[in-house]
Amino acid sequence: MGIGGVFGCAAVAQHRKRTRLRQTGIVTEGVVVKLERDNDPESSSLYPVIRFTALNGEVVIMRYNFGSQPAAFHVGQQVQLLHDPLAPKEFVIGAGSIDWETIVFGLIGTGLLGVGLYGCIKPYI
Repeated sequence: MGIGGVFGCAAVAQHRKRTRLRQTGIVTEGVVVKLERDNDPESSSLYPVIRFTALNGEVVIMRYNFGSQPAAFHVGQQVQLLHDPLAPKEFVIGAGSIDWETIVFGLIGTGLLGVGLYGCIKPYI
């Protein structure tokens, strides 16, 4: 249940970040310059490193905090993103209305919480 709670909290945090950036953020284009793996040898997720120019002219090159296996992006791919004009390193990929990261994390969290709760109450049924 704890892992489900972590995924649920991650979904809520990502939703809040994206909502705030939709209200105050700047839409811009970026490009995937490389894909990186975690330092954890057991992780196979690939994280896109994005380069974009912020509203103030600063060139930002930063790894996105969500990775996947297989990679959701490829090197050289153009991506639309939202970034905070006051803190350009605060960004999310995709300015569309569907927030797939939040949906996926929320579903995983809900599923794990459900399995954990079922495991707790099963002996009493």
